[in-house]
Amino acid sequence: PMVRTSQITPFINTFGLGISNGVLLDYNKYTKKNTWTYFKATLKNFVSYQPKSIKVTFDGETKSFDKAYLVAVQTGKFFGGGMMVTPHADMKDGLVDVIIVHSINRIRLFQVFPTIYKGNHLKYKQFVHYQQAKDVLIESPTRELFSVDGELSNHTSKTFHITLK
Repeated sequence: PMVRTSQITPFINTFGLGISNGVLLDYNKYTKKNTWTYFKATLKNFVSYQPKSIKVTFDGETKSFDKAYLVAVQTGKFFGGGMMVTPHADMKDGLVDVIIVHSINRIRLFQVFPTIYKGNHLKYKQFVHYQQAKDVLIESPTRELFSVDGELSNHTSKTFHITLK
């Protein structure tokens, strides 16, 4: 797949927006990288991240999400060293799997987050939107940092068009 902003960026497994990028930014500041430092970066961002309202168009159908904390567009099941973000993903099915965590308060986010390791977060349908698509357009009110395959991009955008190629 590839993501189009002002430039085209290919990715193999994951395109990400939101809190996960704040975690990556903080985690990359540590000289010692391990599970503990990743956990510390995650906790910091759970407290400080300001969610955004976004619009996402899946194969021509637009949906709005208030207070989006995370958008992950994936071909595979995992990211972040073992989190089963998209448990139904199949790299060979010709679709991307999209998870949007939204409309959740911070206390509930702390409760739901651990369930992501086994893919059980999908049961929280009021907070976790899951959908498959061939074409995904994400629109944010502000310029956002994004990541591909666990690496932060060096630029930002308000729109992200993910297509399979």
